[in-house]
Amino acid sequence: MKKLLRCGSVLVLVMAFAACGSNGDDGDNQGGKDTSVADQGGKDTDVTDQGGNGDKQDNNGNGAGNGCHLCLKVGDTFRFTKLDVKEPSEPEALPAFLNDIWGPDIYAYRLNVLLQFKEITPTDDGKLKAVITVGSAWHDKDPEDVLPVGGPDDGGATPTKFHFVEGATSEINVTIDENCVLTTDEPGYLAFHPGPEHFGLLCGAGDESLNLAKDTVPLSRLETTATIAQDCSEFETGRLDGCIKVEAACQLCSFLLAPDYAKWQRDVDETSSGEVCTMDYCTLHCGEKNWANFGAFVAAVKVPKACDADMDGNMNAYRIGGDWSAVPVTFGQPD
Repeated sequence: MKKLLRCGSVLVLVMAFAACGSNGDDGDNQGGKDTSVADQGGKDTDVTDQGGNGDKQDNNGNGAGNGCHLCLKVGDTFRFTKLDVKEPSEPEALPAFLNDIWGPDIYAYRLNVLLQFKEITPTDDGKLKAVITVGSAWHDKDPEDVLPVGGPDDGGATPTKFHFVEGATSEINVTIDENCVLTTDEPGYLAFHPGPEHFGLLCGAGDESLNLAKDTVPLSRLETTATIAQDCSEFETGRLDGCIKVEAACQLCSFLLAPDYAKWQRDVDETSSGEVCTMDYCTLHCGEKNWANFGAFVAAVKVPKACDADMDGNMNAYRIGGDWSAVPVTFGQPD
């Protein structure tokens, strides 16, 4: 009977995938919503060290001298307003399927990814070197305040300030050239954790051996490029690419009704075997109803292993990538 239920669950997943993928959306329409987010208070950030980058142009005319180089400062914090998934591109409908979930979650402030400038250093060749803290975040609203499907349009709340989720951050080193184009210096890591620390809208027990935090999608070998507006008002255009290891995907569970979380619950069955890459894993760690194993799903729809997460010549991960944008937000812990 349990085997039959597992097969039925995979069938439900495939059917849901086909239905979501058949709506013809190209990914720029994030669930039918405009995913632009207003400037939440500009760059009045609640951080202790607002200095550390010194003068951004020396007396000899070297260093940063135009556009965003003049307005970027330590503590500036930006929030993703879009992540338009382009990879994996096989099967064809998969990007639309993922965008139909992540797009509304970003729009409604359930999925929050922040970039915060930790260090900014001018170079002699007119560029900036920077260290950016990147990771998932939450804000000053309760989860119930942002659960309406339509976000602010359906009575959901608009946060006023954001903070990082503990354990869901990392640092990346970037270069910003004279045209305000940002590129990563080497591959990094990004943790996608929708929801606050103790209210994950995606479920997983975590696995230290995979750098996999609880309720988090681990994006390894992260590389990105983006253009910063000349007045520092936004990241205008960005591209992000990385890998999700097969082993990590097998320890993640998606909420089947997302982005409608009205029936969100974790009624776990502690007698389940918890076998990874099966429904039993989700039953043990997430709940008996409305949770599906992400690794089993992508395997069922034949997503190719197109990423070498360990750089050892073996394709052991799924490629994920897409276009993104971000706007400044106020950073600080809730009052």
